[in-house]
Amino acid sequence: MDALNRAIAFFGTKSEMAKQLGYGSGSMVIRQWEVRKSVPPQKAILIEKLTDGAVTKAELCPEIFGDDAA
Repeated sequence: MDALNRAIAFFGTKSEMAKQLGYGSGSMVIRQWEVRKSVPPQKAILIEKLTDGAVTKAELCPEIFGDDAA
């Protein structure tokens, strides 16, 4: 998932990303998203906000927020 990798790079580390998203300092939740190739919609919205739109919710959750989503 390219968008998730870009989000991780924006924050610097998986641990920092998890911390900024309210998960404490552990990065296990981010690893779970990588394995599932899915980011929860609410967290996708927050990532878009924290990255100032550098990584969008539509990129992270195209099935919910993408152009083809109903």
